[in-house]
Amino acid sequence: MSRTGEYYLGDRAAPATYPIVPGFTEPTTSAEAASVIAPLASIIRDKALLAIAGAGSHGMASDEAAVAINEPWPNVRPRISDLKELKIIRKSNQPRRPNKNGRSQTVWEAI
Repeated sequence: MSRTGEYYLGDRAAPATYPIVPGFTEPTTSAEAASVIAPLASIIRDKALLAIAGAGSHGMASDEAAVAINEPWPNVRPRISDLKELKIIRKSNQPRRPNKNGRSQTVWEAI
């Protein structure tokens, strides 16, 4: 983060707001969780992006990305949403894949 409150994505300055910093939906526990993960969010987001990009046209679901980067899925899934919001990843043409509970997940690819 710069002194002006901006983060940098490559050579682009981005304001220090969601999706650059974790968002929250209510002002107590959700805000607390966002502040706890904030120092790690960009690292997890970058690792997830590298894993998804490395998967090429095969793509990667969020739970697969969590396994690939050795992070708990509750930490990774919101970072996948960040990447989608930043338009760095998109839904792939691959069929949805089941997670460990049998529910289907979107398969993502890097843009």
